[in-house]
Amino acid sequence: MTAFPFDTNPNEPIKLGLIVLSSDETIEDEFRAMLPKSCSLFHTRIHSAPEVTPDTLMEMKAGLAASAAMIPPSFNLDVVGYACTSGATMIGPKNVATEVQNVHPNSQVCTPITAVMRALNKLGAKKIGMVTPYIPDVSQEMRNLLIENGFEISALVSFEVSTEAIVARITADAIKRAVRAAAVDGADAVFVSCTNLRTVDVIDELEDELGIAIVTSNQALAWDMLTSAGISTAQSAVPGRLSKTWVFLPSRAIGLTLCKTMKAWQMKSVHDLSDAQVSDIVQMALSDHVAFADIEHQYGLKEKEVVALMRNTLRTGSYRAWRKRVATFGRRREHYK
Repeated sequence: MTAFPFDTNPNEPIKLGLIVLSSDETIEDEFRAMLPKSCSLFHTRIHSAPEVTPDTLMEMKAGLAASAAMIPPSFNLDVVGYACTSGATMIGPKNVATEVQNVHPNSQVCTPITAVMRALNKLGAKKIGMVTPYIPDVSQEMRNLLIENGFEISALVSFEVSTEAIVARITADAIKRAVRAAAVDGADAVFVSCTNLRTVDVIDELEDELGIAIVTSNQALAWDMLTSAGISTAQSAVPGRLSKTWVFLPSRAIGLTLCKTMKAWQMKSVHDLSDAQVSDIVQMALSDHVAFADIEHQYGLKEKEVVALMRNTLRTGSYRAWRKRVATFGRRREHYK
């Protein structure tokens, strides 16, 4: 018998890994609906108790590395997400990252609670209403973490449920009533916590009704993992204001870099580009459907100048992932970037 010849694809998609609680019935469905087809999603499970308490959440720390290892390191994941908001709060996001990177040392690590804080900062939201399904001890720990990171909690509404199987069955109407109750005292946004709470389908409706941003665990984690991988959420189905907003915070370093690289007629200082213009350039650069030539035509910035802006605007890991993606797609299509 003669082996039949075959080819292999030299181009790798963006690879995302997700560590899901054994008791979670929600996040996989919500994630699949939000991610673009350009991403591959690999998920594994970690043992979690059916009852959510501070002690049972802490127990997961010992199993993080073994669960992460169920996705082979040879897959070269771009980003790994640990899908438990309360677990990451109790264990500590840095400790989660350490355990995961013991197995996947070259992968960025995201957790829902860090993703939520990044999302709230991107949205410029500081006064936050909270909705959780947790018992008071768990909700209070999360509230304290947000306060420690500079947020003001204007209201905390909780279903006070400890059983995961019940959390996954809380209705959309109940969630909407809780969000309305938390959107008080001039809140800039409402944060709805828990990856097992079904929230993605109510975000747009609530934002339209209340006129403020709604940030949920699964939505924020998907957004953070995509942006960390260098993918624009404009290409995804991530709902809400979060997917449409890039808040650019000018810095002296960005100004100096751009001043050195851009022609004087294009830009004399960082203030010559508005926040909206920088936001638009970043979103264009992140898009798979916009070439550097298109950015130059609209804004007069050459490729090296766009690269300089991206390097100084994105987090280091996100910038590297974006450059990798540009190189990969450049090999696939003649006119990409």
